Amino acid sequence: MENRKEKKERLVRKREKAIPMQDPEEVFELLAKVADGLDEKRNELIEADVGAGLTYQGSSVMIDHLISVLKNFRPALKYMGGRKGICDGRDEEVVLIMPFNLSTPACGPIACQMLLGNNIRVKPSPIAFKAYRVLESIWKRHFPDRVRFDYREAKGFMKWALEEPTVKVIGAYGTDRVAVQYKEAVQQAGKKYFFEGPGKNPAIVLEDADPKDAAYQLFMLRFGINSGQVCISPGRFYIQEDLFEQFTDALIEPTKGLVVGDPRNPNTNIGPLGSELAVSMIDEQLKDAVAKGGKIIYGGGINGTLIDPTIVVNVNHDMKGMHDESFGPICWLMPFRSVEEAITLAKDNRYGLAVTIFGEKDVSRVKDALQGEQHLHDVKDLVFGKFGVVSINPLKGGALAEEEMERMAFGTIGGYGYSGWVWKTENGKFKIQQGPKLYALETSVEA
Repeated sequence: MENRKEKKERLVRKREKAIPMQDPEEVFELLAKVADGLDEKRNELIEADVGAGLTYQGSSVMIDHLISVLKNFRPALKYMGGRKGICDGRDEEVVLIMPFNLSTPACGPIACQMLLGNNIRVKPSPIAFKAYRVLESIWKRHFPDRVRFDYREAKGFMKWALEEPTVKVIGAYGTDRVAVQYKEAVQQAGKKYFFEGPGKNPAIVLEDADPKDAAYQLFMLRFGINSGQVCISPGRFYIQEDLFEQFTDALIEPTKGLVVGDPRNPNTNIGPLGSELAVSMIDEQLKDAVAKGGKIIYGGGINGTLIDPTIVVNVNHDMKGMHDESFGPICWLMPFRSVEEAITLAKDNRYGLAVTIFGEKDVSRVKDALQGEQHLHDVKDLVFGKFGVVSINPLKGGALAEEEMERMAFGTIGGYGYSGWVWKTENGKFKIQQGPKLYALETSVEA
């Protein structure tokens, strides 16, 4: 039995190994300095982002957004709920495996870990290697012992993270086809693994919506960020049939004004994609659609990794483009007659990340039919026909509503089906969870 002296020595060793908790005010000050670093390194970041499939314009907007978030990070406290980080020791850490299209935005989840008191190790996509090197130089300056960047090859890194006892949580973005392969390994390791994957997100334009306003909002959400390389962006549009023609005309009009081409030009809206695989998948989807009666009414051109903004009509659910993610500037338009039909069409997909609804009268009915639970919950197996994030008329004055911006900044994301999940082992029992999740909650414990 442990005597008093041995207990005292053990507690001293534990304190020595523990991560010294920083005062939140000190963290806020340091995050503001990180924001200043983003501003100072703006040109380097933009140049690196452009080489990874972003445009000058898109990178600049993201940098401005993250500067604002980091300088005003105080609202994140309400998402923390008085909790503390999951890392007890100086060597323990949370691992985050990031994709090429989320370089600067990685600052949001990193900042959350700093406020919680965790260490974090970021594994960047090799496509965005240069951008993450710039970010590393900024974060290491202000959190030298708590933020680490790791550039090892993906498979080797994942093997290490699963076997390394100091890794408490693994978070990963990517394709579900790769992620599902790790289920048995995660179960054997007893690790907590949360995955964020693709979306084939529906938008529903109800009969009492303003078709021109809905078209403009969806134009901005689809073509306004990263040339359509955004997993949460809506891509398959269901429009009440009486509004279909007006909506289509209203969508084409601003699309004509998009500047396509050199990503280094500050005026360019749509530049080359960062993934050749995404390009080949879109090419296959468009050919499949045309062969099955689909009609490309705008765009359709593919030149290398540059894809023109494209609008496809006469579509149906036999087409690949209505089921597989189109990670680029492509919109698929389909009319519906009744609210029930719109709900059925929206549910008919293996992905359940996000849904966007326009209108007033039947919005609650559609939302109730499609929205999953409010937060991550246990499931027996992957759940289909539900969505993690539901947005209603999301753009206010041409910008995301404050609630949407805050949600994106502090990491509320996640869905159903193959769009995302959590695997973990509790009391020797392996569990699957789905639904919206917060980085802060998934990497913390009760204080």
